[in-house]
Amino acid sequence: MRCNGNISSIACISPSETYSVPAMLFGLGESDITIKNGFCPGGAYRVQKMLELIKYDRVHPGKLLNYTFDGFDKIEEAFWTMANKPRDLVKPIVYIEK
Repeated sequence: MRCNGNISSIACISPSETYSVPAMLFGLGESDITIKNGFCPGGAYRVQKMLELIKYDRVHPGKLLNYTFDGFDKIEEAFWTMANKPRDLVKPIVYIEK
């Protein structure tokens, strides 16, 4: 971490979770580093824009979806994968038949 840097998180954090920052990475508290968190800006509008980019073949999200699961009976396994975060995980996807 460099001086005047930022540490950011856009995740929803559980009240029971705690995080620690190694003192050396935080500049021993003397590096003027800012820690920020919050929801992704734009919310539903941003998601709608992203879906349009996918729809019109401008963005290809397939490279981000590297774990696939088929059917409702695999949802628990997909959540387990997200919770345990294997080293090669980007994002899982669950395909549900209509």
